[in-house]
Amino acid sequence: ALAITDLLDEQDYADGRKIAATGTMDIDGSVGAVGGVAPKAVAVEDAGADVFLVPDREVDDVIIESLNVRGVSDLEDALRVLDRSAASWVPGSHVAIA
Repeated sequence: ALAITDLLDEQDYADGRKIAATGTMDIDGSVGAVGGVAPKAVAVEDAGADVFLVPDREVDDVIIESLNVRGVSDLEDALRVLDRSAASWVPGSHVAIA
């Protein structure tokens, strides 16, 4: 859903960053838990992602301090997080300051 929105919307939510995300999405746009977020975070960090979006109730499962992990509750929340973090992102860094 994020990739499609990024392609269809005039706003560039990725803004040159590598975005990783996990979670289920209900018909109403709410993000559901998926499990296994901690090992996914290792793979996301290894892949060089700049932002990792996870279900808000699983954000505490990730303990990699160098990874910019953001908990989101729905698609609109994810887009807001990406929009805010893009303003403070420094190219080449892996952690946005927001």
